[in-house]
Amino acid sequence: PRSDAFSCRRAVASATPQLLGCGMSIRQKREVGIVTTFFRQRGYGFVTREGKESSFASDVQLHVAHAKGKKLQEWVKTNGLNGGEKVRYTLDFETNKGKGYAADWELVDPPYLSRSRSRSRLAARR
Repeated sequence: PRSDAFSCRRAVASATPQLLGCGMSIRQKREVGIVTTFFRQRGYGFVTREGKESSFASDVQLHVAHAKGKKLQEWVKTNGLNGGEKVRYTLDFETNKGKGYAADWELVDPPYLSRSRSRSRLAARR
């Protein structure tokens, strides 16, 4: 059996910004990292955390499904990400493995993603 202290630490690692059952509250801090590799066909890659040296242990997984917004998800599925691009994300942890991944991530310098694909709206602006 694991101690209550262990359960509390585990809850803090994967907590949402709400009051935890262990009597602690947490507000997750957004981090910035640099894309090191991205596999467009598979929909995932890795990010080196800012201020950390790139290594298997410290790099964070980045998955298209965790991108912030449907338009960004579609754009990344189509275009992929290049090494060196900066992303802003919330660090979260897989409960079964304890490995970190980028949750609710977005590009620091995003591409222009139009609000509508309708050509009639563009014609009306001219």
